[in-house]
Amino acid sequence: MTDNALLWPRMDRSMAEKRLESLGENSGPEVELTTDYFSFSGVGRRASGKEIEALRNRIVEIAGKYGFNVRHGYDQEGDPGDEARSRFDVEVFAALPELMQMNWSEAGSRDLWSWCAVALLPDVTHWRWKQRRQSGRWNPERFIGSDLTRHTWARQWWRAVQLEAAPELAELIKETEFNQITERADTIGANPLLVTTFAKRFLAYTVNGGVSRRGLLRDASQRLLREMYFIDDSLLSEADLIAWSDRVLKASVSVLSRDALR
Repeated sequence: MTDNALLWPRMDRSMAEKRLESLGENSGPEVELTTDYFSFSGVGRRASGKEIEALRNRIVEIAGKYGFNVRHGYDQEGDPGDEARSRFDVEVFAALPELMQMNWSEAGSRDLWSWCAVALLPDVTHWRWKQRRQSGRWNPERFIGSDLTRHTWARQWWRAVQLEAAPELAELIKETEFNQITERADTIGANPLLVTTFAKRFLAYTVNGGVSRRGLLRDASQRLLREMYFIDDSLLSEADLIAWSDRVLKASVSVLSRDALR
C-alpha cells in the first residue's frame, strides 16, 4: 500500500466548515478537482491532476452502480436502500487503498479527508448519507475529518488496513459490528491482527445462534477492552490472540446464556 505512496491535497477545517454552509437537502459544495486552493504536507510526490481525477471517477462509477447519477448532482432521486449502501461501502473498501495510495502518516491527516469529502466527492458523500440522517440532520463528521472512524472515506481506507489480513470480513461483519470492535481506535483498532482475529472468532461463535449476536459482540468487546489495560497485545502471537479471543467470547456466551434463563 505504501510502495507508491503519494501526498494528497489538504483542506483546513475552517475552509471545510465554510464550504459546508451550502449543505442542504439538494445542495452542497461545488466539486473542486484543481489543487490551487489546497495545501500539501511533507516531502514526497504529490498526487497529480490525473490521479485525483481517476480517484473521483472510480468512486463515482461505483456509486453509479447503486443509484447515484452524476448528472443530478445533489438532487438524487429515490433511496438506494441499506443493502445498496452496504454494497457500495464494500466496493469502496476494496478500491480505495489502491486508488489513494499513501503511508499511514499521510492517511492520519484530518485535513486530507476533509478535502476528499468536501472538495473531491461532496456530491457522493451527500448521496451516501442523505437518507440515513437522524431527524434530517447532517452529521458533519461524515464530511470533516474530525473523527476518522466516522468519516465517509477515511473509515474505509483505515478499515482496509485493519482487515488487510482478512479482507473477506468486510462482507461478513456488519457496519455496526465493525464500529463496535474498532470504535476505540487507540486500543482494539490499533492492532490489525487483533481486529481480524477477534472478528473471525466472533463469527465462529455466532454460528449456533445461542445468544444475541449484538449482545455477544457488545459484551465480549467490552471484556477485551478491560483486559487490554494489563495485556500488551502487540507481544502476542496469532495463536495467543485466538486463545484470548476464545476465552473472552466463551465467558460472554456463558453470562448471556445464564441471563437468558432468568
